[in-house]
Amino acid sequence: MSQYATDEYLLSILERRIKADQKGSKIRKKIAVGIKQIKGIFGELIKLKFDSKGLVHHCSKTGVTLIIPEGAVQQPATAWFGVCPFSTKFKFGDYIPITPIVWVYIDQKLTKPAELYLPHNINIGTTTKNLFVHLTASDQNFLEKGKFLFTCSNVKMEVDSEMFKTYCDHFCSHCVAMEKNAYQGTQKHYMIAMAEKQQDETTFVDFCCFPCQIGCKQLVMKQYKDEDFAISNLKSIMFDDEGSLSVAFDPDSVPGWERDHNGFCTGEIFESEVDYFKVMGCEPGNVNKENIEMLQMMEEVLSYPPRFRYTFSCLNSFVALDTTKVKAIFSGTSKPLQINYHLFGITVGLNEGYLRGLDKDYPTCQERFNQVFYKWSQSHPNTFKWKTVIEVLRSDTIKATSVAELVIEHLSSNE
Repeated sequence: MSQYATDEYLLSILERRIKADQKGSKIRKKIAVGIKQIKGIFGELIKLKFDSKGLVHHCSKTGVTLIIPEGAVQQPATAWFGVCPFSTKFKFGDYIPITPIVWVYIDQKLTKPAELYLPHNINIGTTTKNLFVHLTASDQNFLEKGKFLFTCSNVKMEVDSEMFKTYCDHFCSHCVAMEKNAYQGTQKHYMIAMAEKQQDETTFVDFCCFPCQIGCKQLVMKQYKDEDFAISNLKSIMFDDEGSLSVAFDPDSVPGWERDHNGFCTGEIFESEVDYFKVMGCEPGNVNKENIEMLQMMEEVLSYPPRFRYTFSCLNSFVALDTTKVKAIFSGTSKPLQINYHLFGITVGLNEGYLRGLDKDYPTCQERFNQVFYKWSQSHPNTFKWKTVIEVLRSDTIKATSVAELVIEHLSSNE
């Protein structure tokens, strides 16, 4: 069970963290001012109650997980949790953060270390693990200087391809970072999302490239939801040494179809256009208010994250139905990547996201078969071709291969 922190409670816990001396009243005033700033940085802080059974709290927005093991406390206790990707109030010195920054307070001393799991987008396979450092910053420095000043700690840390795991028996602000020079030469993971929207005989298809972070994924999903797009495919990529991404289609020209650019045409997406620190025009981790406002403005007008935008228009449905799949082939990735796009969905008025999501509501392939062809009969009743039906059923679009075999058997028996 969780709830948000009140200013009064935050005031009391910060007072416990900072031992007041003769200037106690002045420190208290600083704390009162700092409360609003801390909430402004980390958002609403979550109150988490737990007991000797321990606690597991996962932040779905950032992917950070806090685990307090069983037996870490003997009496009921309370933890307070906040997390954010960056802020104007953080100073990292010669380091660049590669995880979200987490703020945690627990009102009891732990007898067993708690665990923090921090997601990252660094290609661990080519990176020496000793390049990573654990950074912490105290509340006292923040209240005295108005900044969280991060320094290296000796906290135990483990690393894998997606997460850093740290152990803590005391709490403050935490993150994992790299030295600036090491960060610049490190490969990072990114995502490509395919999104689409159907309008009459035209489907709008986007390929959006964004940092491999949960917060970025949620941003892209919201952008497309607001525009009535459905995301139908997600792929993980890394840029190659050239640092630019392009896309081609196979076949390039399809009878019955017209492909065009949707709005502003871009032939390449550069890695520097995906890295939001470079887009903001600042050093990673060291942002100001103007940097953040510029990024938010770009997000609002869909110029960030960058994307390839296309339209597929069905000019002749009878001819178009003979082609059910187009490959989007990407160049500039560390490994070959292609996304198969099923034009079948466009011709029958069903988008790819709808087709791929059918198995959530229709568990058997027979049910999916019935649903798809019912929809088809309602929108385009005169465009049935059994050749196309078989190709669609055999594809992974609606996961109904076994039904395809039954249809083939039925057609063969009635020849």
